[in-house]
Amino acid sequence: YRFKHLDMKDLEKILVESQTCRLRLVVTDGVFSMDGDIAPLKQILLLARKYKALVMIDEAHASGVFGKEGRGTPEYWDILGKIDIITSTLGKALGGATGGYCSGRKEIISLLR
Repeated sequence: YRFKHLDMKDLEKILVESQTCRLRLVVTDGVFSMDGDIAPLKQILLLARKYKALVMIDEAHASGVFGKEGRGTPEYWDILGKIDIITSTLGKALGGATGGYCSGRKEIISLLR
């Protein structure tokens, strides 16, 4: 499934349609590079929790530079610690740094390893 860009009604429709799936993961960029749009993470998180889905964000364009203290989109929306999986390549927002990261609950990271 794929929801329309920033369209929370479409996301909810998809979450309703996919309720029979064993596991659902809503994936979004935190900041979209082409237009600078900011994902409505509070609404995404509310819908994901309502329909028992996980949330993953790619912070490649926000890591270290977005939010009051550079902690990214979750800081901007005041939802630090509530996103299930956060990933980033450290080469975009930080101007050429090498590497990347994936963070989340211990159980999720162990599964990914």
